[in-house]
Amino acid sequence: MKKLLLLLVFTLSLFSAQEFKDYKSGLEYAQKNNRSLLVVVEQDHCPWCAKFKVTLADKEVQKVLNEKFVLVFLNKDEKLPKRFQVSMTPVSFIVDNTGETLLEVIGYATPKKLLFDLEMAFEEL
Repeated sequence: MKKLLLLLVFTLSLFSAQEFKDYKSGLEYAQKNNRSLLVVVEQDHCPWCAKFKVTLADKEVQKVLNEKFVLVFLNKDEKLPKRFQVSMTPVSFIVDNTGETLLEVIGYATPKKLLFDLEMAFEEL
């Protein structure tokens, strides 16, 4: 468990994409910077959420996130906007900078799958 925690802390330190813990602030930043959002709804003590953060730290994923996205992390155990109410975690929402949800991805995704989903969302734009 300690190794997983250390890995998670190290992984989080690798993120260089702009991150927010509040949807409204993230959306405002995305609008000002012409970016889309990757909204991740997670939960404390969720092993799949921790594993998904490793996916987010992947070099190829980071490259795409840094170029085109703002990350917003929301905690399921806290008050969430209605549109992001979920029954399980993690759940990711790819949202354009007008606030329209382009794609909802339920559960853990590998780097390859997440990159595919991000690409598919951009084809919708």
